[in-house]
Amino acid sequence: MRRATMVVVAVLAITVVSYMAYGQAQSQVDDKGYIDIGAKTETATKKRPMGTLYKGSGILTFTEKPPKPFIQHDMGGYELDPAPASERNRPYNKRDLTHVWEFIAQGSGPSVALTEFGRQMRRTHITSNETAATGVATNDPELMCDPIGYPMILDADTRPFEFYQLPNVTLYHSAWHDSWMKIWTDGRLLPKDPIDPAHFGYSVGRWVGDTFVVETIGVDDRTWIEGANYHTFEAEFQARWRRIDNNTLQLNLTIKDPQVWVQTIEWEPKLSQRYPNLDLDVLKCVPSEYFLYKSNTPTENPNAGK
Repeated sequence: MRRATMVVVAVLAITVVSYMAYGQAQSQVDDKGYIDIGAKTETATKKRPMGTLYKGSGILTFTEKPPKPFIQHDMGGYELDPAPASERNRPYNKRDLTHVWEFIAQGSGPSVALTEFGRQMRRTHITSNETAATGVATNDPELMCDPIGYPMILDADTRPFEFYQLPNVTLYHSAWHDSWMKIWTDGRLLPKDPIDPAHFGYSVGRWVGDTFVVETIGVDDRTWIEGANYHTFEAEFQARWRRIDNNTLQLNLTIKDPQVWVQTIEWEPKLSQRYPNLDLDVLKCVPSEYFLYKSNTPTENPNAGK
């Protein structure tokens, strides 16, 4: 009897969660695609800086008063509940992203064909599933304790993320591998070539209505997109973040990389829900722990335990 009761409770819980995700998915905004924010448009008074980071790109000095002592809520990171559905339609600031969010739903869009160069590049990216089938070692950055990078970090769906909105810059922070991304919002343009490669690239952002549009270039081509997908150093990314209600954040991503893909990639909308009392813990990939794991795991080391 007790087991039957537990099964009924579990089914009801799954039904409630599915209904909530469906309700939020129904309210998502119809994204119109790429938005030109003029990040590369030079004028008589505004020129694109040189891309090299070693010649200086300005120093951010935060001069505001320090925050009041903060009462810690949940260091575990995953025990607290999301914002209740009753708060979804409450008034909110559509330009306020400074909350903790976690993924809830995303559709599966149409696949985009590879170019010949893209097909050749695909053969150099070995996933863990392919390692199990072929014995060839994976070079997935996430599984090698390398920085996950952009835009792969946007696909870390099992870990929460947050935004910090400062006067001249917005910071994106993901709990997974303690990953940080700087988005300049002081009106500067994207730098022009040559630009130093970086795992999270170089980003500028600005508000277009209630949509925070982020343009990113200069992403190190060792980073992946999602799964076994990949890109060149010349790839261009545009993320469009918008709050569609008090509880839900929608992300649309455009990827332009004609060397690899025959057409522009448009991600299906990715929805995340707000967690008002959640503190992100630090989930770094520690190389010493990584190598200890590999040396003591039979699937990684046939001599483990012998």
